[in-house]
Amino acid sequence: MVPLRTVLAHPDLGLRLLTGDPLDLDVRWAHVSELDDPTPWLEGGELLLTTGLSASWDGDDALRYCQRLVERGVVALGVSVGSDLTHQTIPEALIAAAEKTGLRLILVPQRTPLQAVVRAVADAISAASAQPLRSLVDAQQRLMSEAASGSGLEGAAERLRAMSGLAVSVYDIRLRPVINTPDIILGDELSRRIRRQLLRDRQGAISIQEDAGRSMVVFPLVTEGRARGFAVSAKRVPFTAEERALLKVAAPVLGLLLDLRDMAGAPLRNARATLAAMLLAAKENSENLAAVFSAARVDAASTQVVCVRTQSVAQRRAFLAGLDDLAGDALVLNDQDQTTVILCDPRPDVFDRLSALIAELGLGDAGIGEAGPAERTPQSHTEAVRAQSAARTRGIPLATAPKQGHQLRRIFLADEDRLSEFSHGVLAPLEAHDQANPRHELLPTLRAYFDSIASIEASAVTMQIHRHTMRARLKRITELSGYDISDSSQYLELWLAVELRNQRVG
Repeated sequence: MVPLRTVLAHPDLGLRLLTGDPLDLDVRWAHVSELDDPTPWLEGGELLLTTGLSASWDGDDALRYCQRLVERGVVALGVSVGSDLTHQTIPEALIAAAEKTGLRLILVPQRTPLQAVVRAVADAISAASAQPLRSLVDAQQRLMSEAASGSGLEGAAERLRAMSGLAVSVYDIRLRPVINTPDIILGDELSRRIRRQLLRDRQGAISIQEDAGRSMVVFPLVTEGRARGFAVSAKRVPFTAEERALLKVAAPVLGLLLDLRDMAGAPLRNARATLAAMLLAAKENSENLAAVFSAARVDAASTQVVCVRTQSVAQRRAFLAGLDDLAGDALVLNDQDQTTVILCDPRPDVFDRLSALIAELGLGDAGIGEAGPAERTPQSHTEAVRAQSAARTRGIPLATAPKQGHQLRRIFLADEDRLSEFSHGVLAPLEAHDQANPRHELLPTLRAYFDSIASIEASAVTMQIHRHTMRARLKRITELSGYDISDSSQYLELWLAVELRNQRVG
C-alpha cells in the first residue's frame, strides 16, 4: 500500500484534491473504470480513475454513484477532465455529491494519462514493499562491516543496539553467557524451552510473554547448519514484525562471530580436555594439577562425576545446556553414546537438579559419584560408572553409588529378594558381556580367581589361559562392574555377589 498523500504529491502527475482530506489513508491499488457501477469489480482501498464517459452525474445519479463507491470502501475518485475529454471540468453535482458522502474527489489534468497514475501508484507500492527488505539488507551490511572491523561479537551487538534500540544477550550452546546485558537473562522457563528445542534438533525462534508483561525472543545462532549459541532480546512491549526480521537477519552475523570466538578459544578447550583426562587418570601430583587447573581457567574446591547415556548429538547438546544449573563449571568428555561430566563445585542439591534435568529430557542410564576434592575424581568416576550400571539394571533413570561398606550392611540385614537384587545388580554387566562374547568367560574367570584365593597364576591354570590373559580379564571385570578387586571392601562385595549367584539366590 501507499499513502494517498504520496500519490497526490507526485510531481509528474499534477493531481489536485477537490473534496475531503487525505488524512493517513492508504491506497491498495489504482483502477480505471468507465462503468456506471464499477463496485462489483472492486475490493476496497482503491483509487478509482475515470473520464466519466458513460456515467450520469446529474443530481441524484451523482449522489448514488458516490454513495456506492463510499460503501465499497473506495479511497478516492480521480476524474480526468479537459477540452478533448467527456468533461471539460468536473460537474458541480459530482463535487456536491462527493462532499455530502465524504468521498475524496481528485482532479486529473488532461495531460496526465490515467495509465500514468496507475503506473505511479504501482511503482510506489512496489517501492514501499521493498523498503523493509532494503532496510534489512542495509542493516546486515552494516553489521558485517562492524564484524570485519575487528570489534568482535561485542561490537556487532552494540551496532545492532545503536541501529534499532534492541539490546541482546548472547549465550553459547551450553547456555553460558558470552555477552551479558542487564535485564536480559535466561530464566528457568526459557532455558527449558531452549533445551527442548535442542533435544528436537530444531532451529526456530522462541518467544515468551513474562508475567510482568515483558516480551522475550530467542534466535538460534546457526553456522553450517548447527546452532552455536543463542541471542536473546527483551522489550516492555511486543516485538514488531520489523524488529523480529532484523533480529533474524542479525543472527547469522552474530553466529559467525560466536563461531570465530570459539575457534580462538581452542587452546583453552584443549587445556580443559587435558585437565579432565588428568583428573580421571589421577596420574599427576597436586602441583601439576594446580598448573593445569590454572591453564584451563578452572577454580574448583571439589569435583563430582556424572555418567549418562546420550543416544544422539541432540540429546547430548540438550543435556550439556543444563549443566550450569548443576555446578559452577563442568568439564565434559564424550565417547560415542557415553557422556562423562566432571562437575566443579557442584551445588548442594545437585542430585535433585540432575534428576529434574534427566526427567525433563527423557534421558536414562545415568549415575553420579560422590563429591570430594579433585584428587578423588577417579574414585568418583568409578562410583558414577557403578551407579550407571545399577540404574540400567534396575530400570531407573538415575542412581548413586552407595559408599563403601553400605552394601555389606544391607546384605547382612537383607531377605532373599534383596540378596537376589544385589547379586543381579552387581553381576549383570558381566553376564551381558559373557552372553555377547561367550569365549571371554568373565564370570567363570572371576569364580576361579576367588577359588584360588586371588592367585592370578593358579586361576590362570584353572581357566587354561595365560596369566597375562588372566590379568586382562580381571581388568575388564573391573571396567564393566565398577568394582576394584584390589580394594578389600569391594573385593568382598564382588565375592558375595558371585557366591549368592552360585547358590542360586541371585
